[in-house]
Amino acid sequence: MAPTSDSTNHSYDAQLEPLLCASRQAFEEAVQRLVHDVAQPIIRRTVAAKLRPWQSGGNLGMFEVEDLCSEALLQVLRRLEDFRQAPQEKGIHNFQNYVAVVSFRVCSDYFRAKFPARFGFKNKVLYILENNQSIRLGENPDGNLFCVSLKHPVNSKSEKTPAARKEQFLAQPVETATEIFPGQAPSALSLAECLTGILDWIGKPIEVDELVAALAVVQQVELRQTMLALEEQELDKGRRPVCAPAPKPIERLVNQEFLKRLWSEIRQLSPRQCAALLLNLREPDGGSALELFFLTGIAQPAEVAACLELTSTQFSDIWHKIPLDDTTIGEMIGATRQQVINLRKCARERLARRMKND
Repeated sequence: MAPTSDSTNHSYDAQLEPLLCASRQAFEEAVQRLVHDVAQPIIRRTVAAKLRPWQSGGNLGMFEVEDLCSEALLQVLRRLEDFRQAPQEKGIHNFQNYVAVVSFRVCSDYFRAKFPARFGFKNKVLYILENNQSIRLGENPDGNLFCVSLKHPVNSKSEKTPAARKEQFLAQPVETATEIFPGQAPSALSLAECLTGILDWIGKPIEVDELVAALAVVQQVELRQTMLALEEQELDKGRRPVCAPAPKPIERLVNQEFLKRLWSEIRQLSPRQCAALLLNLREPDGGSALELFFLTGIAQPAEVAACLELTSTQFSDIWHKIPLDDTTIGEMIGATRQQVINLRKCARERLARRMKND
């Protein structure tokens, strides 16, 4: 709608005109209609679009999503109250755009605070995208950034279409990256090499947020952050981690006392949580981190099998396949891929709390 202007040359969106009424009750009724008809749909649509890549990794729950929507709505309501008091100074030229921007900022602030490693990782990805002449970076009609390789899609024996390749990568990023880079550990590649190789293979536009979420899994950004956070907890208690020249994050955890306490807490998890956590536990090179408990003598295979409610023979049969992808784990425990992700998230949160309190 076209904005309304007055003699002082200030303007505001015509949708806000009903808010400039004499009675408080009429104002609140007008706000309620505006929020119901315009603001809430935009907030939910914007938040859903920004959160989709993060929810796919099991990082956000329903209550967090509602909190973000509520925070965005609260900021909009405060601005509408200010507008009623000073319509010319606090005018909003385009109400829909204003609501979308507020929702976007609420999500960005939340992610920056909760996932600092992922947020910094996104900035690195954007830098590469902006400075690579073989990649096009643009904005789709929803206002979300997308990128696409300008090269012809890489030949693939799978004969999959670019759309199918994209869906495969988003659903199984680690497995797909291993297919794209045979004989190499994707997590050990440079970010630029990994990023460009994946985009060349997909050959189709992909939203930047979706790309960042999947790449973070491939490059094990949050695993490295978790390892460093656990190490910091040890340092806070006056302990020194094992030192070595340029150690890998997983090697920094080789501390007998720490691992004993960690294993003790893992054994308190439910069998389904144990399966979601242990069968997918990875080292930076893509191998299974579960072996660390065996090498240090903290646990025996039979003990791990018991935690998973498997016989020793059943565990032996899958040992060479570990780490397993979430779909395979789900088939083993009778759960969907998303349920496996949620189980692992709950297990990690419990372990973080328990290890912090010990």
